[in-house]
Amino acid sequence: MKALTFLFASAAVLAACQSQPTSYKITGTVEEGSKIKDSTLAVITKMTANGPEFIDTAKVEKKQFVFDGKADTTELLSIYFFEEGKSRPYTYPVDFVYENGNITIQCKENSTVVTGTANNDLLNSLNMKNDSISAPLNPIYEALKDTTLSEEERSAKIAEFQEMRRDVMTQTQELYKTFINNNLENVVGYTMFVRNCSSLFTLEEQEAIIAKLPAAYANSEEIQGIKETIELDKKTAVGQKFTDFTMKTPEGKDLSLSEIVAKNKVTLVDFWASWCGPCRAEMPNVVAAYKTFKSKGLEILGVSLDDNKDKWTKAIKDLNITWPQMSDLKGWECEGAKLYNVRGIPSTLLIGQDGTILAKDLRGKELEYKLGELLK
Repeated sequence: MKALTFLFASAAVLAACQSQPTSYKITGTVEEGSKIKDSTLAVITKMTANGPEFIDTAKVEKKQFVFDGKADTTELLSIYFFEEGKSRPYTYPVDFVYENGNITIQCKENSTVVTGTANNDLLNSLNMKNDSISAPLNPIYEALKDTTLSEEERSAKIAEFQEMRRDVMTQTQELYKTFINNNLENVVGYTMFVRNCSSLFTLEEQEAIIAKLPAAYANSEEIQGIKETIELDKKTAVGQKFTDFTMKTPEGKDLSLSEIVAKNKVTLVDFWASWCGPCRAEMPNVVAAYKTFKSKGLEILGVSLDDNKDKWTKAIKDLNITWPQMSDLKGWECEGAKLYNVRGIPSTLLIGQDGTILAKDLRGKELEYKLGELLK
């Protein structure tokens, strides 16, 4: 009986091993209405810290493209579509789970369906729920294309769209938060956490999720990077003491943040760049705040993420910037911006004379109100 049981067990293990696919085949079909054309090049792409890495390519022929090979890893990748002779993709990428098995991709007019393996079915289910949440926006978006709308009708539609969009964003965030928490042990949940952790979760929530990750994910390079970001965000959070740094002024002199903070009731640190459209659009508000509150104890320190001195100094003049400026001309590698984990500009800090960080990323009316509160 023991020998028979062993034989059955061995057969079950062998069958399980044989049932695991050892290669992949991705079959893509381009349906009527899709922007993807025949002769287009489909490229499986992995985004890395050093830029895109191309994994495999296939040509779209007779409304179909096929990839086959062996996947040594299971990860979320993208397929980009390039017109012949063009260096930039012309459609949105198709996300899919790169793994062994038979995978089917249907490129439709306004959506893509990826199925065939357990992970891709899971990803597709998430995408369908997300599409369902945002579906009510589509009729309003289409209505706004009507050139016969009066200004009053257009304004009403825009207001309706914005109100509905806020509700959609809230529902979408809840969908992804729930999905991530329920899928921490698979590649889809893990990747969604890595991609969206800072926009969906507080620092404490991020730490709690990381503590629940399986070892294979918890020790990954991406998670180590998130941990470093969390520690940096904690050090530069509201209520913490500021971290000092020194850079060059446009005249080539050394200037430290601490010099400005010590001399003023409130210091506004403004991370910006001459090439940044939103920064230039926001600058009139900063100029107005300076005029109003300079005499009451405000100083501003501009920290530029430029890498070209001439463009930097020209923008200072063109934008009527009259407060102290500093830069190391390293662009996104700006040491000051890295110390404060600046991920987008414009970005601001308000620092009290005692060195305490009072607020972050205030703009426009919010900045004006906060300065009015601090400098009565």
